[in-house]
Amino acid sequence: MKQSVIRLFSVFFLFIVIALQIRAQESGTSSVYGIIVGVSKYSDPSFKPLNYADDDALWFYSFLKSQIVKPADHSKIKLFRNDSARADLIWAEIFKIRKKANPGDTVYFYFSGHGDAGNPENIMLISHNAINGLLQAGGCIPMRDLKDEFKILNAKKVKVILITDACRANEEADELNNLIFTNKIANQSSGEFQFISCSSDEKSYEDARWGGGHGVFTFHLIEGWLGLADKDDGEVSLGELVTYVKEQVKKDTYDSKKKKSLQKPHHCCSDQEDWIVGKVDEEIKKKILIQKEMGNNMYAALMPNMRSKNANLSSISDTSILRMYQKFYNALDDKRFLYPDTNCAYTYYLRLKNSGKAESILSDVEIDLVAGMANEAQSAIQDFLTSKDTLHSTSFFRNAAALMNASLGLMDTTDQLYKNMKARALFLEAGSLMDSQDKMVQAFYKLDSSLVFEPGAPYVFYMRAKIYEEFKYYKEAEENYLKAIELAPKWVNPLIGLAYFYNDNGKLDKSLQYYEEALKIQPTPHTFNLIAYAYYSGGQYEKAIETYQKALDKDPNDINALNGMGAALVKVNQQDSAIVYYLKALSLDSFYYYTYAHIGAYYYENSQYNRAEECYDFATQLNPSYKHGFYMLGEICELKKDPYNAVKNYLACLQIDRYDSYVYYKIGSLLAAEKMYREALNYYITPTYYDDYYNPVYVGETYLELGVLDSAYMWLKYSDDNFPDQYRTQSLIGLFWMKREDYASALPAFHKSSELKPDYEYNYFSLAISHYYLTNIDSAIYYYEKTITLNPSYLEVYPYLWSIYMYEKTDYPKALGVLNRGLKEFPENENLLYYNAFHYLLTGESEKALVEAEKTIRLNPDNGRNYFGKAMILASLNRENESIEMLEKAIKTGLKITHEDLEVEYFNSIRSDKRFKKLVNNLSKSK
Repeated sequence: MKQSVIRLFSVFFLFIVIALQIRAQESGTSSVYGIIVGVSKYSDPSFKPLNYADDDALWFYSFLKSQIVKPADHSKIKLFRNDSARADLIWAEIFKIRKKANPGDTVYFYFSGHGDAGNPENIMLISHNAINGLLQAGGCIPMRDLKDEFKILNAKKVKVILITDACRANEEADELNNLIFTNKIANQSSGEFQFISCSSDEKSYEDARWGGGHGVFTFHLIEGWLGLADKDDGEVSLGELVTYVKEQVKKDTYDSKKKKSLQKPHHCCSDQEDWIVGKVDEEIKKKILIQKEMGNNMYAALMPNMRSKNANLSSISDTSILRMYQKFYNALDDKRFLYPDTNCAYTYYLRLKNSGKAESILSDVEIDLVAGMANEAQSAIQDFLTSKDTLHSTSFFRNAAALMNASLGLMDTTDQLYKNMKARALFLEAGSLMDSQDKMVQAFYKLDSSLVFEPGAPYVFYMRAKIYEEFKYYKEAEENYLKAIELAPKWVNPLIGLAYFYNDNGKLDKSLQYYEEALKIQPTPHTFNLIAYAYYSGGQYEKAIETYQKALDKDPNDINALNGMGAALVKVNQQDSAIVYYLKALSLDSFYYYTYAHIGAYYYENSQYNRAEECYDFATQLNPSYKHGFYMLGEICELKKDPYNAVKNYLACLQIDRYDSYVYYKIGSLLAAEKMYREALNYYITPTYYDDYYNPVYVGETYLELGVLDSAYMWLKYSDDNFPDQYRTQSLIGLFWMKREDYASALPAFHKSSELKPDYEYNYFSLAISHYYLTNIDSAIYYYEKTITLNPSYLEVYPYLWSIYMYEKTDYPKALGVLNRGLKEFPENENLLYYNAFHYLLTGESEKALVEAEKTIRLNPDNGRNYFGKAMILASLNRENESIEMLEKAIKTGLKITHEDLEVEYFNSIRSDKRFKKLVNNLSKSK
């Protein structure tokens, strides 16, 4: 079994610090303190919930206050249960006890919840806000640090009793960890008395049959303490209590098949067994025995849940100080730690401190302020480290950093928690610096400084991975994810982060590998949803459907699974089924933006763009930070030929994420399509400042459009050097040489591009033009023909190929064949019809030419060139009047006719006509 494996098991931890014997408190000269902690439900869902840990804590808390502690000490017994059981708040009470406890005082600390022995050098008691697999990030009580507090108390002649009820049977248990945990508690003695619920390799059993729902160890501990352990002298000693509990637990857990008891409590040390821990109330003892014989439970009724104020204010007589004290705690409860300046906890603390009248309560106030601020800052760290998002806002980190630094300012730098808190303050400061990529160096400096205070902290490497990924440093992001996983293999977030990273970069197999590891730790609907999305984005829709169903098997009302299922069903053409899932999601939450986004995607897939637009628009209204919603609105506007609103929506994307390189490209391409090349350049260039994976080929293309050839070549060369084997880059390099009229240099670039993308017809078209200018006529014909073969709808090629057959080869039948092929694809293309008419005129088939010319006029009566062409044809047919009429119409349309145009031989038949001569004269006068 692996030594480093971290397993979960239940810990019911009772820690009693006793300054002097219990007899001393009866004299009225000593006080009793208590810290009672019980956690059954954790903020991290990958911790398995416990059944009775919180009830055991409440039970022991009530027992202490009703049966052990005198009324004057009720306020000193603190209960931390479930979400109130946070590490910083617990430590605050420990520090108060350390300062206040005097010889003769008694302090109880009771912990019921999960424990962890993954690190044998420092086992942990896990409080509510811990992160599974990342216990060193906070939310825990390290046993080593707790024992240090024991030593301090022991040095003040404080007696310590440690009682644990660990490794509950309802958990996934690991014998090695049980052994480590039990042995470490027993062996790391700091002078305390220890009473442990089970021996090594055993489990602690719990069931409803013990007191209606308790651990067997705790149940017999309380009944023994109430008097059943007494051997008729009216007092319960630790020795009597240990003997009674051991006997009862062994009897209740005896396995007749195995012929042994499954649970045997352990204790240490015998020289402390004579401590008296309670007086026996004979009436209560008698009632318990009677009810026990009847099989009933009356302990809860005997121990009411008592509550009291936070501090003893009897020494304060100044009413202004009392009001200030109340305002302080009101601000603390409302989490007004630092702001507003005139009405926050920090301000009230300073006023109490400067008053000179609050010395008796100032220590508690200061500790509570430190704990409150540190806990809020720690909660922010936990929120980030367990979040499903990528990065939080810089203000989120900035506010948390301010709280942590304010706490540090009130602490002694020699305090054992100071270094850890300093490390986390630097971590938060790093997050607050992520306003721009320019601050990355500062952020990483803060993270490196954090590692000095807390070496090997996995969450620091996780933060580094997130930052690198945010700013497109993919190699570095991957390295830091892997480092975080190496340091914390059971922490789910780096596994999910790396899996999502791989999926986002098209590496589905690697993505699924890490998702499966995450699933072992956290088999929640969320994890199944992520795996399903990985399948979905990889085009494996059936697998996605199967996995979304697993999420729904765990939670039929998981909205994200319902929406994901709908999206996958749309992809396999099961639209009717998809709608059922979407409607169920809406019935669960009619204002969840993501459902409307999915319905928008459904309409988009079915080309119902107006409805899709309505859904995405509503989704962005519900969540103005939903970038994908704005992106899809941009896509829809593009499809609707609305570039203005497309750009508007893409700009909204950049307001949310100003480092989305693809959105910059989209805006640039829209502006370039509108011939706004200089504006397009700004958007094409921006990603080059921060994204090393962004190919600036479109920057080069835009400079080509602007005719700035030197700049175009610089960017295209950069693209070629950094992104080799990109066919588009090679095509544009070829175009650059064509614009320089260096056709010989253009040829290799177009050939390389066609090798990279053999079906890209533009390359062959460009090769044809280049060969033509190099007078390689046969090669030009070859590439024109290849262009048509690849794409018969490539309109531009037909006039070029026709002219070669017509004038270079004087092969009229082939020339006509080219035009006929073009007209087959574009039967009403004005230009092809014009060339066809001209072809018939050149070959002496004027009647056919006239038919084609009339088609051009019918298609575009505003084009003067069409009238001029018909005029030539009519003149060749000696139809003088009609020819001159067509010339007049051509001029009226605005066609610029020159003397050279009228010198062509086709007008010879009407050259002597007075009206023709008048047209010629008018042309002369207009010069």
